[in-house]
Amino acid sequence: MTEYRELAARFDEIGFGLAFLSSDQPQRSQALRRRLGLTSTLLCDVDRTTIKGWGLLNPLEGGGVAKPATFVIGRDRRILARSLDGYASRATAANVLKAVGNPGGVVAPKRAIAVPGREQWSVALRNLLRLGG
Repeated sequence: MTEYRELAARFDEIGFGLAFLSSDQPQRSQALRRRLGLTSTLLCDVDRTTIKGWGLLNPLEGGGVAKPATFVIGRDRRILARSLDGYASRATAANVLKAVGNPGGVVAPKRAIAVPGREQWSVALRNLLRLGG
């Protein structure tokens, strides 16, 4: 999301706004928005209606979270480009900007190795201890 924050002005220049969709509670989403310094809209889909409707629900993780994905939606509400990503490889904001100039294109995800940070490790360990694993 921070990469999109850094390129938000470029998206604005070409007439595209940014919005993010999360399955988290609004308070948690807003805390993330503040921590990352996002100025874009962060929508909360706590009942996962949109996430399920678009086939993005991963029910095996955390009681059901959204799979990473990027959609470029035109003013006529048609999907102009999309990227259905993995947790370790996601579309870069630069690639999404390129896709905007190529309607109907698929945004290639950035290949990267995901290294969990301290917060992710502590959550994982807490869950493991809580579950007696």
